[in-house]
Amino acid sequence: MTSYRLAVAGRYAERRAIKQMLQEANLDTLPVEITASWLDCTENGDADLTDDQAVAQAYTNADEIMGAHALLYVPRWYDAPSEKSDGIPRWSHGRLIDFGMAMGFMIPIIVVGKPEYTIYQRGTLVTVCDWATLRETLRRVLKI
Repeated sequence: MTSYRLAVAGRYAERRAIKQMLQEANLDTLPVEITASWLDCTENGDADLTDDQAVAQAYTNADEIMGAHALLYVPRWYDAPSEKSDGIPRWSHGRLIDFGMAMGFMIPIIVVGKPEYTIYQRGTLVTVCDWATLRETLRRVLKI
């Protein structure tokens, strides 16, 4: 059975919640390998890295995206941890780079959550779903 690589883009501060949601989505029952080394970074993300380490991590992130069969994008939903969501995603600028790379390389993107319609439209390259339907959406997008 073919194993598919799934890159993940999201905010460092939300990586624990993202990892938990990935686990709850039962993706381990699919032939999918999560390639997102940033999920295992320290609490401060790049802030704990030297300049050389940060550059190396950026190349690793880019390689993981360009080698993926799909990109799972989790938009930022709050301006700060103390704020309540108004239902409008606040796109994390760094993750937009990941999103743009995937678009440029024609890698399918699965956005988990409400889409920001001013930035993209649904289509064959971008699919929007919620966590409850992630597993089935991934199966459909990758044709598993």
